[in-house]
Amino acid sequence: MKVLLIILAVICGIVALICAVLSVKAIIRVNYENGKFTLAVQWAFLKLDLIPWGLKKKEKKPAEEKKEEEPPAEEEKKEEEPKKKGSNPLKTFYDNKGVQGIYELIYDLFSALTGFAGRIVRKIRLDEFFVYITVGSSDAAKTAMDYGKISGALYPCVGYICTHMPVGKYDVNVQPDFLSEKTVGELHTVISFRPIVLTNAGVALVFRLLFTVVVKFIKGIKTPKNAQKNNGGKPAAGPSEPSGDRVEQTAQQPA
Repeated sequence: MKVLLIILAVICGIVALICAVLSVKAIIRVNYENGKFTLAVQWAFLKLDLIPWGLKKKEKKPAEEKKEEEPPAEEEKKEEEPKKKGSNPLKTFYDNKGVQGIYELIYDLFSALTGFAGRIVRKIRLDEFFVYITVGSSDAAKTAMDYGKISGALYPCVGYICTHMPVGKYDVNVQPDFLSEKTVGELHTVISFRPIVLTNAGVALVFRLLFTVVVKFIKGIKTPKNAQKNNGGKPAAGPSEPSGDRVEQTAQQPA
């Protein structure tokens, strides 16, 4: 009994430690300025610069030319037997459930993914979000058109982000510069979240897909289209034969 309690205590301690570690806030820093893009991730005491470190390409050494070896005479031109193609489960599901079944399956899949994305977006926080764009070109008319296009695309996106996500400090400014010959921009973003949110949302997504999509798909494959329903597999009763009394009464009637 004591050994069992010790094992349970160790398991509970490990689970509590994992939850505590996953509850530590992670921070992502994104910067773009003067044509340089940087991306850094910080979690607890760990800090990793993904970009520009991630953009460095390793120099590939020239591959040495390999001598072509002649295949042995025994293995030349072996005739392979055609492999039998297995049944396509998706086609089987379509044959059994039709277009309506495919539609319901896709709807359940997208519903689960939408719920997963919603849980994550609501828990991600933009601590800092700054965007500055100066629109310019060699033609004043083109500068005005580009300014309208960028403003019309950027401001609605920022409004959607600020409405659906918790945002701290933010500032967005787009302005035309008719004396500049090119468009320049700056971006500074600090995103924070807790990894345990991602794990919880991932586990919920797996269970929802398992019980709403996978189970329905398996049932659709195993259930034939022409299966008898509400009849228990028994054939329908045929027409009853006329009884002997009815035949005798018919024979006794006068012509």
